[in-house]
Amino acid sequence: MCPQDTHTNKAIKASRSILQRTMVSMLLLSVISIFVLSSISYVIARSQLSKRSLAQLSSLVASKEEVIENRLNTDRERAALMASREEVRSALLRSQNAQGVIDTLFIQLLRQGVPVTGLTLFDSSGQTLASVGVPVSPEKTTAATSLMPIVGTRGWEGHIVYTEVRDNNGKVFGVLALRYEIGDMLESILAVPTLGDTGEVLIARQQGEQTTLLHYKDSLDYGKPLYLGQFRFASVIAQALHKKEEGVRRAESYAGKDIFVAYRYLPTLGWGVAVQVERHEALTGVRMLAWSLFGLSFIILSLAVILSSVLAKYLTEPIVRMSRNIAKLGPGKWQYETSVHTGDELELLDRSTEDLTKRLSTLYTHMESEIAAQTEQIAQQYKKDRTILESIQHGVVLVSTDGLITEINKAGQEILGKASQDVLASNITDVMQVHLHSTIVPVARHPILHAVEVGSSVVSDPQVRWSVRHNDGHLVPIMLTVTPILEGDKILGAVAVFYDTTDERRIDYLKSEFISLASHQLRTPLSSMQWYIELFQSDDDGTELTAIQEEYLAEMDMATKRMINLVEALLRAARLEGEAITPDAEMVDIKTLVNDMGSELRSMVKDKKIGCKLTIPDEKCETSTDPVLLHIVFQNLFSNAVKYTPENGELAIKLESNAHAIKIYMSDTGIGIPAQDQKRMFEKLYRADNATQVDTDGNGLGLYISKMIMESLDGDITFTSQEGKGTTFVIELPKK
Repeated sequence: MCPQDTHTNKAIKASRSILQRTMVSMLLLSVISIFVLSSISYVIARSQLSKRSLAQLSSLVASKEEVIENRLNTDRERAALMASREEVRSALLRSQNAQGVIDTLFIQLLRQGVPVTGLTLFDSSGQTLASVGVPVSPEKTTAATSLMPIVGTRGWEGHIVYTEVRDNNGKVFGVLALRYEIGDMLESILAVPTLGDTGEVLIARQQGEQTTLLHYKDSLDYGKPLYLGQFRFASVIAQALHKKEEGVRRAESYAGKDIFVAYRYLPTLGWGVAVQVERHEALTGVRMLAWSLFGLSFIILSLAVILSSVLAKYLTEPIVRMSRNIAKLGPGKWQYETSVHTGDELELLDRSTEDLTKRLSTLYTHMESEIAAQTEQIAQQYKKDRTILESIQHGVVLVSTDGLITEINKAGQEILGKASQDVLASNITDVMQVHLHSTIVPVARHPILHAVEVGSSVVSDPQVRWSVRHNDGHLVPIMLTVTPILEGDKILGAVAVFYDTTDERRIDYLKSEFISLASHQLRTPLSSMQWYIELFQSDDDGTELTAIQEEYLAEMDMATKRMINLVEALLRAARLEGEAITPDAEMVDIKTLVNDMGSELRSMVKDKKIGCKLTIPDEKCETSTDPVLLHIVFQNLFSNAVKYTPENGELAIKLESNAHAIKIYMSDTGIGIPAQDQKRMFEKLYRADNATQVDTDGNGLGLYISKMIMESLDGDITFTSQEGKGTTFVIELPKK
């Protein structure tokens, strides 16, 4: 598949993604809107229906109270009216025909449809004068007319109205009692058809600690009283019974149901009346509304799916066409035609895209010519750089940060004896095995890897003899310089430059051979001259020498000794260079060795009045080394320190030890070493300018020999110096 087709497919997938996101967004908005509106509608409807139910209950309980109160007041008024009739008073005053009067009144009441069940007349002492129907017992009361409800096994069975009978002067001389049946009234009181199956009217009275609930629910004769005691529901009726209040609320019924209830106090009876309905039935309309909303929401959501699909496709179709046209653009295909005519921002974007395409076509054509020119220029520059690199006689190797060879020139291939195809992408430690004084350098101390890891340059010291192993196995002496390639603080790799120093090493070897040969040849005649001079200076034969002769012999003796010392130093250096001296290692107590050297140093500086300070730690300090060679190093350093430190100066020796190495510091307050001479101080026969002014007899071999000895002992010798202030040499020995 070509890249153009790939871009087209991506554009189609992107357009589908836009369409899908648009549809999902619209559907999500529809679902959220429908859910929020439905939830709000449900909550509002439930709240309104709850309020309406409570208002209906309040209205019903008020109407029930009115019915009960009107009936009771009517019965009281009827009783009071009958007590004021003349025949009743006459029957009491004359005590004649009282039974006939009562019977007549009872029959009249029944004919009038009054639900009376008993009529009794009492005198002032409470004695029954006449009675008809259900007998009534006398009742003591302070009211002119009083009402006493009757509650039996059938619930509220009726009530008795007691009314006083007075004469014309207002004196009470009897009581008329009427007993009424309440059954016909209960039918109208307890009827609540508008509340549904769970609607119920409750009448309650309080007797001591017990609440009697007349609920009239379960039978045609209205059931029996329900004695609640301290039952929980009594707290609702208690609002009417005790606090004589009225109200509507949500509560729990005597049967443990969740209900809406309205309650009131009946002052005529001293009872409470409540109208209740179970909450789930009162809110039946809300549940039906919820199901209706669910069905309506499903229909709306289905319509929203269809509308979202159509609308999303309509909105994204111009974008899809633009995406497909843009996906076709590329090198050689810069033709773009407008395809959107919506008259809005999309059409403006389509036209802007057409204009941008034309400009891209012009820019691309110009860039192609520029890139071709730049590419040609880079190619020419690469050829030049490659020619220069191949023409360099020094070997050049480039390595990456992970130590892999990325480039090598022809000279480097010749020195290593390996072709470029064999070494590229290979590890530098495998291709370029570096040796130091014929000993292979460990991978961790490889100079090129060190430069890559640390980011610092590595420059060969003329006294450090680097070698690399040729492909045929022999060692090639080299001078090596490694420079890290940096981009700011970031290390990109390293470049190593090295060249074959076989000729220089050969010349240096010939010099050493010449010096060794010359020294050997000069040693015998110089010893003979020394012997004859000593013979002339002795007076064993009785010959006396003149002062001038003794002076000449003394000068000859001094010059001969100087020549002998020089020859000895040259022979020693030659032996070290030729590795003729092999260290004889043994366990050495460095503390004892330094103490002995300190005593020797004190004897050397005694005549020049130079102070000598020795600092040695208490802990044990031992290592495996050659004490004789180490003594030679100390002698060379002591000799220089005493020679170049003026009178009243100060010398100090300090010993330090850690887990890995032992360090010995030799400090003086002498003339110091000039900065320009410090880098060459370990070269053979080299002396600093200020040293030649102080001592003209030096030969420049002491530090050279000391450096070679320390390398043969796997140690090191370094120094720090400041001209005119002194020098500090540091001898470092590994712990073995």
